[in-house]
Amino acid sequence: MSKDQAKDKTKDEIIEKLKNIENKIDRQKKESFASGEDQLFFGVIISLLVLFVTLPINDMASFLQSVFNIKQDIALTNAGYIKYLGIVLFLVSSLTRYCAVVSDHNVSKKFRYASFEALWLGLNIIILNITINLITTLSLQIGLSGLSITFLILTVIFVGMHLLERYILKVYAQKELILKEYFPFASVVFLAIMFGISVALLVEVGALALGFEPFSTIRFWLVYIITSMVYTIIFYKRSVKKKQLMKRNNASL
Repeated sequence: MSKDQAKDKTKDEIIEKLKNIENKIDRQKKESFASGEDQLFFGVIISLLVLFVTLPINDMASFLQSVFNIKQDIALTNAGYIKYLGIVLFLVSSLTRYCAVVSDHNVSKKFRYASFEALWLGLNIIILNITINLITTLSLQIGLSGLSITFLILTVIFVGMHLLERYILKVYAQKELILKEYFPFASVVFLAIMFGISVALLVEVGALALGFEPFSTIRFWLVYIITSMVYTIIFYKRSVKKKQLMKRNNASL
């Protein structure tokens, strides 16, 4: 072996060792991030779970009744929905996160995504329930036009939740905690619901301005269903195209 060949071999070995060290450091950083994120997640989710388990329905109903000025039976019903739905979603979130911690790397990505989506779904449902109570209180005072504006504002809130959820999932994907093709399921569901309701209410306002009957239940639900389905289909097609593009890029590397 010549001196030049020996130098090249030594150089390649050094480069290979440096790459191995770099990969090891990156892996340790990702593991450290995952461990810290898991601890933070468990702290938040267990606190929420304990809160909802120990929170008396009567106290929650009294709070809803005093704040939103609704009837006692409606307040009790809404309080029950919030309490038990929150318990179920937060329990599912904590269990799936535990499965993510104890599973191998590939399987843990699915459980981690499921745990986060369950948490985000629960938070969205709580926001929606509280806002609906507020709207119920104000609807008699602000009328149909004000109600439409209220739902548009609520749609903006869920757009913000969607952007925040998408950012968190992007960080997860960059740290290889979930797959890159996972999409913000919870926010998409609620945006479809809110967008459909907002459009349906705007149609009712337009019908009222044109002299049609004040409110048509059939027309409202028809517009709502069509709008929600169109929104969901458009997002689904965009998601499929994104996955296909990512697969092509990965295949070309």
